[in-house]
Amino acid sequence: PDRRCPAQTGTRICIHADKVDSSRSSGRNAQGTGELDQAANSQRGVVQTQSGATKERLGSINRQSDGTLKAERIVGASTGQTKTADTASGSPPGNAEAIIHGHVTRSVADDRASLGDADAVSVLGRPNYAVAQDGRVIVHEVVDGRYQVRMVEGRMTNDEVKHFKAVVNSRQEDFYD
Repeated sequence: PDRRCPAQTGTRICIHADKVDSSRSSGRNAQGTGELDQAANSQRGVVQTQSGATKERLGSINRQSDGTLKAERIVGASTGQTKTADTASGSPPGNAEAIIHGHVTRSVADDRASLGDADAVSVLGRPNYAVAQDGRVIVHEVVDGRYQVRMVEGRMTNDEVKHFKAVVNSRQEDFYD
């Protein structure tokens, strides 16, 4: 219920850093909530790309004046490619409670050569939801100073599990004081 990776959850649902040095940890949170998870899943079409797409779509989940959450594309967002990844960047509005973006593949895996989708969590201090072309949704978040990836919709493939197991501990370094 608190959205941390529970011990009994299989790795196809949630993977967190194993090696956390609590003496270096800030203990901070940039965590999805049930309300954010629901908004990301139900409004994923705002950023979800279609087969053949070559550019990621970037948005944010914003608190509206009536208290509801709405996924909206980020105005002026730029997309690009590095040698190892597709990228999207932009400035979310002040009422943004999370970032949401669409991958140009059917995978929730991100760039192994960098912080990947954890970068927005580190820089902006907000959870970052990624939407695969097949509609699966994952969130990159920090819970009590521990980096984790958690599926909101669907399950990770074997290759995605291997990918995240290979990167979560090194990414944890970015969430220390």
